[in-house]
Amino acid sequence: MKPQKKSRRKVLAALQSAMDKKAYVDVRRKIKDADVIHGYVVQLSDAWILVADARDGGYLDGFTALRTKDIAKVKKVDGFERELLKKLEQWPPAAPGQPISLSSAEAIIRTVGEGREALTIHQEKDKPNACFIGAPVDWGRKSVWLLEIDRHARWDTEMTKYRLKDITRIGFGGGYEEALLTVSGAKPDRNSGGHEGK
Repeated sequence: MKPQKKSRRKVLAALQSAMDKKAYVDVRRKIKDADVIHGYVVQLSDAWILVADARDGGYLDGFTALRTKDIAKVKKVDGFERELLKKLEQWPPAAPGQPISLSSAEAIIRTVGEGREALTIHQEKDKPNACFIGAPVDWGRKSVWLLEIDRHARWDTEMTKYRLKDITRIGFGGGYEEALLTVSGAKPDRNSGGHEGK
């Protein structure tokens, strides 16, 4: 077996074990300068995983989907996080009530986008320190168009196009997204007929 395939199988086995044992883990990736993701693996496929995010202190904070091919290491962390969630009556961490399709970036964005006003996408190989928050409003054959919210919680007036193959991470349901939406309100009504995007 080729070393790369062996390494991938090892990572998938570690992810499956973490999910089965409801272990708190650090997920490290091969992408230079990519954030370490902390939390609980709640859904798994060969292509993508879904993690119930934990912020500082161990509190749950939305979800993050990651490509499995980018994952280098899954490290179980022995701490107080489980006891915290039990006291908060949030144990065990669960996947979203609406199942998320993990077959591709497009499938994730489509299923996450149903019933949610905003999600976060990352293109960490090209832009490791940037994220883009908005609502998916249109699709190309290999791309998604987002209507974004800026850092001042204002909706853009034009859509922005992102290539699906460049998306390495997708987040949703977190406190920051919710805070932006609290200030911005629902996305403006618009028809998706025109691509006056950026």
